[in-house]
Parts: sequence; structure tokens; C-alpha cells
Amino acid sequence: MTYENTISKTVFLFILVIAGAGVGWFVPVLMLPGAIALITPIVVGFAFGPEVLGGLLAGVTVSGVLMGMFQNNAGGAWDNAKKSFEAGVEINGKMEFKGSDAHKASVTGDTV
Repeated sequence: MTYENTISKTVFLFILVIAGAGVGWFVPVLMLPGAIALITPIVVGFAFGPEVLGGLLAGVTVSGVLMGMFQNNAGGAWDNAKKSFEAGVEINGKMEFKGSDAHKASVTGDTV
């Protein structure tokens, strides 16, 4: 299958993955973050001892809580931005309403 002059290489690879042709090599890549989360405490615990393991677990717990709080706050901000377009909002002197490009961007941000 050729993609010259039709679609970019990135889109071609994306289609391969979605279609299932690339799943064979993609599954280990998807498993890597989970494997790192499971293996790191075991390796650190045996290699450096319980004190370092405690520091690692405390650090990742605090980091995870802060990341969760940030994502929760950002999600609420995107939702508020999306809802503000229903009533209309002025951006650079122009009124933007539901259905405008700015509204579509806020919907995308809220969805992601």
C-alpha cells in the first residue's frame, strides 16, 4: 500500500494501528508504562533498601496527588470555557457563539 501524494506517513501509521495491522508491535509499547510502575518499586526496594523505597513511594504519591488536582482543575476550566460560548463571549473584539471555531476548539479541549 502506498501513501505518496495522498496522506502523510503519520496518518498512514495511525490507520495501520487502528486497523489492527500494527497492533503486534504496539502492544508492548502500551504495556511499558504499567510495567515500569510495577517493576520500579521492586528494583529500588531490593537494590537500595526500605528507606529509599519509602522515599520513592512517598514522592510518587505526592506527585500523583498534585497531578490529579491539576488535571481536575484544568478539566473544570475547559468545561467553563465551553459553556461560556453558549451565552456568547467576546474575543479580540468579536463575539463568539456556539458553533464558532473557538467553540469547537473548547469542545475539543474539554473532550480530551
